Amino acid sequence: MRYVMHFLTHVSIANMLYKKYSMTFPIAKGHFIYGNIKPDLKSNGLVIPHTLQNTIHKSCELLNELRDEHLDLLTFSVKLGEICHYLCDYFCYYHIDESDYRNYTDHFIYEIELHGYWLWKKHSDDLIVFGSGLPADSWLPIVVTKMRKDYDRKTHGFIKDIGYSLGSIDWLFDYLKLHLQYVPNIDNGVYIANLLKEEEHENSPLHGYL
Repeated sequence: MRYVMHFLTHVSIANMLYKKYSMTFPIAKGHFIYGNIKPDLKSNGLVIPHTLQNTIHKSCELLNELRDEHLDLLTFSVKLGEICHYLCDYFCYYHIDESDYRNYTDHFIYEIELHGYWLWKKHSDDLIVFGSGLPADSWLPIVVTKMRKDYDRKTHGFIKDIGYSLGSIDWLFDYLKLHLQYVPNIDNGVYIANLLKEEEHENSPLHGYL
């Protein structure tokens, strides 16, 4: 139960990201949303805290896999969602330190409140996004480390958690635009997305839940 609100926040953020980026990237919506919650569905996801130290190697591995030009769209969408999940976790207060992560009561309460704040602010014009300030071709660990240092200097709060989470994902998509030369252009992307609608409806990992 302590993971329910965190789960819902990842789903809500994934929906927002899909609306923002699917006109540029051909993303299969259901598979992308599934990827955004997949790390929390794994059996070891409840045993190994999703901290930067524990999962940065996984994020780098996933990012390298996204550059495989033979990757099919559905697999690409899941892996992209997984990276987005980890990036959000890197800037969640109770995922910074393992001891705080394991303070399950406070952790749960915080993420309930964070989810409520996100639902309130996600469509707001004054939603603050903190960028990395680094070039799009920077190495992921360097980007996240710099952003975490900036994060640590700011006063603790929901604004900070959400702002840095979204900022790190903005960097991710800028990186992908630079490196994924095989990604279809916007017209082809929309065309492919339209073709996938019926297939997604039947085959999406979240079919029946969206």
